[in-house]
Amino acid sequence: MAQFNLGKYFSENPVGEPDHEKAVKLYKMASDQGFPQAQHNLAGYYKRGIFVAKDVNHAALLYRRAIKNGSEIASFELGRLMQTGELGRVDDSKIFALFKASADAGLVEAQNELVVLYFSGRGVSTDGQKAFKLFQQAAHQGLISAQFNLATSFVRGIGVEPDMREAMKWLLIISKTKQDSRTNKAIELLNQSLSKDDLQIAELRARQCIRTNYKEC
Repeated sequence: MAQFNLGKYFSENPVGEPDHEKAVKLYKMASDQGFPQAQHNLAGYYKRGIFVAKDVNHAALLYRRAIKNGSEIASFELGRLMQTGELGRVDDSKIFALFKASADAGLVEAQNELVVLYFSGRGVSTDGQKAFKLFQQAAHQGLISAQFNLATSFVRGIGVEPDMREAMKWLLIISKTKQDSRTNKAIELLNQSLSKDDLQIAELRARQCIRTNYKEC
């Protein structure tokens, strides 16, 4: 534990420049002792080629060791690495299984990635309702990309009955957190199809959602 914590300090170094040489050395020591967080972080160095020579196969090996030792986030990272194609052709069902393991553990980014697979039918049968449910889970944890996708689901009726007012609510939530042209354009389009009363309700619901930290959405 001490070696991992010290390695993390040198990797992030809040008071100066990161010392990746020391971080890698300490992560290797903790990794050899079977510490999953160290195996996960060390895999990141090999995946990106920071201070060590880039080696995605060794990164994958470290992720698998971390998964075996109980790291849920390592499942997500290995799935993402497989998606890049750098490990060669990988069956989509394996990627799905990795994302699902992380999503079931509550990792919001994995939940959002899992939705994409449900929508596309890659590695699993297409399931709009399941995708919608996962978008909801991720959106209620504050993931902006999931909030936008949830709004899109309400507009298109994917996995749920179309509801422009609910779509507007989620777009307004995003706009109060982050300004971007895609969200602003979507809001402008929905403005044309909603009544003044519906817009006011959407605004009130968006504020309530934010105020209660997504507990009352």
